[in-house]
Amino acid sequence: MDKLLILTTLLLKGILSQEQSTNCTSGGIPFNACQLSPIVFISGVTVNENNCDGSFPSTGFITAPRILFDTAEEGAYYTFAFIGPGPFLNWLVVNIPDCAFLNGTLTSFPQVAYYIPPLTLFGVDFIFDALVYKQSQKLSDEEFGGGQRVFFNMGDFASTNSLCGPIGGLQMRIYFSVVVK
Repeated sequence: MDKLLILTTLLLKGILSQEQSTNCTSGGIPFNACQLSPIVFISGVTVNENNCDGSFPSTGFITAPRILFDTAEEGAYYTFAFIGPGPFLNWLVVNIPDCAFLNGTLTSFPQVAYYIPPLTLFGVDFIFDALVYKQSQKLSDEEFGGGQRVFFNMGDFASTNSLCGPIGGLQMRIYFSVVVK
C-alpha cells in the first residue's frame, strides 16, 4: 500500500495527531490495531488476538461489549474508544480504573459517547478499531467535545486530554447481517 495513502488513512481515522503527549512513553502508532497489546472484546461475538482483523456479522455487536485488558497497570486510569469508518465514534468511555478490565463492564464509567452498534452496508466489510489509551490523570467528568461523533478525531482528543497511546487494541471487519425469526 502506498505510504501517502497509509498516512492519509491514519490522519482521517484520528490515530495520528500533530502533537504527542509529553507524558506519553509509547512509541509510534501502528497502522493496524492488532499490533498493539491485545484486548478482548466480548459482545454477541468475541474478538481477541487470535481472530484480530477477522470478519464478523453486525448482529454480534448489538449490545455494548465487555472489554478485557490484562496488561492494565494497577492504580492507572484508561480511556476506551470504539471507532468505525468515517471516522465515526461508536463509543468513548473515560476514567476507567485498571480493576474494571477484570470483568470488562465499562458502562458505569463516564460515557463521553454512549454505545451505538456499528452501522454497515450489505456486501461491504467495514473496519472498526477498539482502542485503549492510558490517562496521565483522572479526567474531569464534565461534558466532552459536544458529543461529536462524525469525523471524530481521536488523535486530537488524545492530545487535548494528555492520553498515552493507543496502548492496547483490536481491529475487526464488520459486515451487514440480519436476524431472521
